[in-house]
Amino acid sequence: MLHALADQLPADPGALLPQHHGGALPLLEVPLTRTRLGQRDLFADNRERSAAPPAFVQTKGHSAGGRRNWPWYLGAVAMLLIAVGQIGFAYRETLAQDARVRPYLDSLCAKVDCLLPPRREVEQLALVARDVRPHPSVPGALMISATVLNKAEFTQPFPIVEVVMSDLEDRKIAMRRFQPQDYVDSLPVIARGMPTRASSTMNFEVLDPGKNAVAFEFRFR
Repeated sequence: MLHALADQLPADPGALLPQHHGGALPLLEVPLTRTRLGQRDLFADNRERSAAPPAFVQTKGHSAGGRRNWPWYLGAVAMLLIAVGQIGFAYRETLAQDARVRPYLDSLCAKVDCLLPPRREVEQLALVARDVRPHPSVPGALMISATVLNKAEFTQPFPIVEVVMSDLEDRKIAMRRFQPQDYVDSLPVIARGMPTRASSTMNFEVLDPGKNAVAFEFRFR
């Protein structure tokens, strides 16, 4: 703390100022220090200079940050692709049967030589004729013939067929489920599937449930 102020600078700016002994303090008429030629104001507001680092610092930092972060970006993209692939694999059967997605999958498999499950829409199968009669060679059995039309615009596999027999009061008294090999004798025919806009004849052998069975229902799965 300065005990006194002098009205004149000492000859040596670095020398100590003499003490003031009593009396009123003299007025300060000259600055304690003089700025040298070209020296900037010591009390200037430096906020504008410190607001942002020099351009070369920003450029270097941005470039270094980009170089450091690119493995993270690449890893995120890889993880996203893996997740999409896992979802597609888990729902491959459903996607393969989706009429909106199937054309794209067919086009993709044509390029990469992959095999998709046959397209199936049992809603496009229509029962156009049926016939029930005693089995010609097995006593106590029935022979059921059905003609099924594939209305779809594509060939589809032979379905699983359920034959349900009911009485006069529509109570179910018997049911039998048939796989394609149970009602089609030829394996090559099964492999080719049901042609589009074509009908196929199916033959089923069942035990005779008795006189109470008056109605037969066919379900495709």
